[in-house]
Amino acid sequence: MRNDEPMRQRAQRLNNLGTCYAVKSSYQQALKAYNEAIRYYNESSIDDVSSILNNIAMIYLKCDMYKTAEEFFEESIK
Repeated sequence: MRNDEPMRQRAQRLNNLGTCYAVKSSYQQALKAYNEAIRYYNESSIDDVSSILNNIAMIYLKCDMYKTAEEFFEESIK
């Protein structure tokens, strides 16, 4: 097992939790889970946060916050 695996798993669980909240239209809770997932990714050696950034963009899109959504979509493809 790699040293960053526990953090990777925690980040993935938080990303999944955020998606569950998003499906239930609990957008604030979804954003909280996604942001915490990003924090775990940033604290480890994992670079790929594109799926989480895309999920955050989708939340902002659903909230009609188009400019913010666009910024997260752009960040997710970098």
